Amino acid sequence: MSVALTGRDELTAKAGLDDGVHEVQVIVVCRATTAEIVSAQAEMIKYPWNLCETAGKAIALIEGIKIGPGIRREVEKKIGQKEGCTHVADLVIEAIRGIIQARYRLRYWPTTQEERIKMVQEDLKETCFTYSHPELPMEVRGDWSEGSLSEEVREQLKQHLDY
Repeated sequence: MSVALTGRDELTAKAGLDDGVHEVQVIVVCRATTAEIVSAQAEMIKYPWNLCETAGKAIALIEGIKIGPGIRREVEKKIGQKEGCTHVADLVIEAIRGIIQARYRLRYWPTTQEERIKMVQEDLKETCFTYSHPELPMEVRGDWSEGSLSEEVREQLKQHLDY
């Protein structure tokens, strides 16, 4: 899975599956500022049944929806059940997870380290063990808290997002 800033206010996520029976790639394009899915495509490269390709086309049904609470259920309902493809739905959910992470990074990068840590703690409150136990000491690992974006990436963001 990969996510990239591909245009003004546009994030593109790609997720793929190759299990020897299926080879499928999905591409989900989202507005970075609104989290609206503007485009979704499935490339059915290898599949076991002639009807699989038709089922993969259901991915278009998620265009226009906004990424937020309940998105997993909405994706499953629209494209993962009897009119769609479970593999495409799973890949879309993975792509959306990548977009969510990328949107966090875009939101946090122009802030100070102290603001960034406070924001991420509030945004992710009670989403996992780390953010569900404020009584435990937390130590920052990795470079995310430093806002470590190269100058080249910073310039790209400034061009694409008007910062």
